[in-house]
Amino acid sequence: MIAKEITISDAIFISIFSMAVVFIVLVSISYLIEFIAFLINKKGGRNE
Repeated sequence: MIAKEITISDAIFISIFSMAVVFIVLVSISYLIEFIAFLINKKGGRNE
């Protein structure tokens, strides 16, 4: 069911919740990239 009216407080809550979800996803992707880079460097065996 879709509400016909959205209050300002509902809009603010939805905005903050959405920004928090996006922030958590971006941080997770960042850690995933660092972990994959660590695995690649570990397997490569290059000492620089």
